[in-house]
Amino acid sequence: GDKDQLASVEAGSVLGDLCTGAGRFSPEFQSRLAALTGEALPRGKESSSSLVDAIVLLRHSYRFSATSGIGALAQAVNRGRAMETAALLDGRHEDIDWRTLADADALPAQLEEPVAEGFTAYLDAVQAGAGPAAVFEQFSRFRVLCAVRNGPFGVKALNSLCETILHHRGLIDHHQTWYPGRPVMVIRNDYNLRLFNGDIGMTLPDLEEPERMSVFFLGNDGALRSFAPARLPEHETVYAMTVHKSQGSEFERVLVVTPNEPSPVLSRELLYTALTRAKQQAVFYGAPNVFQAAVERRLRRSSGLRDRLWLERTRQT
Repeated sequence: GDKDQLASVEAGSVLGDLCTGAGRFSPEFQSRLAALTGEALPRGKESSSSLVDAIVLLRHSYRFSATSGIGALAQAVNRGRAMETAALLDGRHEDIDWRTLADADALPAQLEEPVAEGFTAYLDAVQAGAGPAAVFEQFSRFRVLCAVRNGPFGVKALNSLCETILHHRGLIDHHQTWYPGRPVMVIRNDYNLRLFNGDIGMTLPDLEEPERMSVFFLGNDGALRSFAPARLPEHETVYAMTVHKSQGSEFERVLVVTPNEPSPVLSRELLYTALTRAKQQAVFYGAPNVFQAAVERRLRRSSGLRDRLWLERTRQT
């Protein structure tokens, strides 16, 4: 996991609380490591708790380089440096970009080209009759990410807009509910079907009866399962998804839409999470003042573990 991402909705910042003591190794551990490796750890705050010796932070990202625009912006956002983030988004980096949104009415015109470009490859694969695995591979390259669910900048509005754009481009026929290529996300667990909140399915012609549609799900092991649309638990179209739902996923490119007015959900953790979903490019749409305010705002949602673990350990030593 990544302790700097958004915390769990229910449990709070469990990973962040567990990592509170990272880098404060006990003197005994530092001495032992120096004897084994011949290298001394940088001297900083020390702790007498043995718990700190079990925490190591991995700092090298294989998704993107720390010197890339994405890497530099992620660091600046994570540290709450609003002015630095503004400077990084001035156009000098090819892998990050900023587009100012005047208001919600500007969304259709500004998103038409990037949305069509982002989803054309997978929909071309659908129209060419590619198999489910190949379609999933193409679809996983691009996603629209939203900070909120409702309102003109939310998931529901953005999914509707994406369908309208793709319909006008002749890539889908969204007058049908279950058109070929419709991506859906399960939003309610169904333990009988083994379909769970966050699972993504793809609507395609059934492999045995191509005249009817089935919804295919690709497992982590590469195994395919298909269901009749009527059997699915509660679900929604998923050209766009919330940043919360995107955690654990990665895409080549992301398009991030933020509200043009301040919102309690906008924070540096949300921006950092959205940004670090991208391997090759992240483009942000929003209002500059709202973006900078979000960079400066840090969420504090303690799980209670920090006090229980670290304070109790301190009292015991």
